[in-house]
Amino acid sequence: MLKTKQVPGSRTSGHSLFIRVQYHGKSVAFNPLQTHHSLPCYHTAIQTKLLELKYVYLEYRKLSNLNNTMTKELVNPFGRVYLTIKEDSQNRLIYVNWMGYLTEENIKTGARAYTQALAEAGYKCVLNDTRLIIGSWDHSIDWVVNEWAPSAAKAGLKRFAMLANPESLGESSASTFLSEVKAFEARSFDNLDTARKWLAEAYTR
Repeated sequence: MLKTKQVPGSRTSGHSLFIRVQYHGKSVAFNPLQTHHSLPCYHTAIQTKLLELKYVYLEYRKLSNLNNTMTKELVNPFGRVYLTIKEDSQNRLIYVNWMGYLTEENIKTGARAYTQALAEAGYKCVLNDTRLIIGSWDHSIDWVVNEWAPSAAKAGLKRFAMLANPESLGESSASTFLSEVKAFEARSFDNLDTARKWLAEAYTR
């Protein structure tokens, strides 16, 4: 069975992203942006996962380099970044990128932080990227739907686009959230540009 996770102590904000590949009882850390001759090349699932993470990370770096963008990072007690919040003035949205394993406290603190950023910026849209999340966040669904969502709507949130990896535990949590939230419009996307175009429509209606 193939599993991946962030390596303890690593940070995506430092221009590097390390994951740990577990295969047949062996565990090795890799940077998906680099080529590794030690990889068991015959296992295509490992190669596919590394390419997937490389694509997501490069998109993240592209968004990090946007002009007129303010960025805030939240870290857990171990000093690892679990959320970045970016004010994208060009597209008039708040972009949030979650990563790693998330606790209930992580989600509450992060959601409140980007809701505050949304209200202060006067925007209507959030682009919520969950593709680097490891595991599910079912433990926080009830709070997100019943407490956070109404407060976010009061703060001005009209449209909420979620990026998720298909057939992942995180995507399962996202599907539950999308089926239950009623406070604002919310949709799931697997393409960054498509998500941004849908969010932009909030300002033309």
